[in-house]
Amino acid sequence: MSGKNRVIAIDPGVNFSGWSVFIEEEGDTWRLEEAGFMPSDHWPESAKNMWPYAQVTLVIEQPEKYPTKTLYHSDLANLDAVVHLMAEYASDMSWETKKVKPATWKAQVPKKVHHHRISSELSQVELDSVFWPPASACHNVFDAIGLGLYQVKRLGRGGKKLST
Repeated sequence: MSGKNRVIAIDPGVNFSGWSVFIEEEGDTWRLEEAGFMPSDHWPESAKNMWPYAQVTLVIEQPEKYPTKTLYHSDLANLDAVVHLMAEYASDMSWETKKVKPATWKAQVPKKVHHHRISSELSQVELDSVFWPPASACHNVFDAIGLGLYQVKRLGRGGKKLST
């Protein structure tokens, strides 16, 4: 277990959740250490085995009901339950927890554009550290990475480059 600061970003899903882990480097820079996906109902046990860190900020995308989307209320309730479980675990671990609404970090940028911005920000070493799921769940991993990049200020809202 390293004493370095880490950010774990989660894009929760009813069945699978995407995750990414960023580690603080010298000079206040952050790099993607790894990313992947896990069954949402495996969260507490998987988290214990994968992330035995003391200094963590857990950033979770907070599900939000949009009037124009066809997300069923039961799906939203299930997503809220997953987020609650994750936040409860983080609290038990004494991790800082932040919940971020999708509109706050990714705006209304189309997925294809947003995912391109995310992958363009990553080095080849970072891309190689990603455990990609089947194609149907890749969006969860992309969103977890994008949320992490937003949290560590490597990308701005909508995946836009920040001015340096």
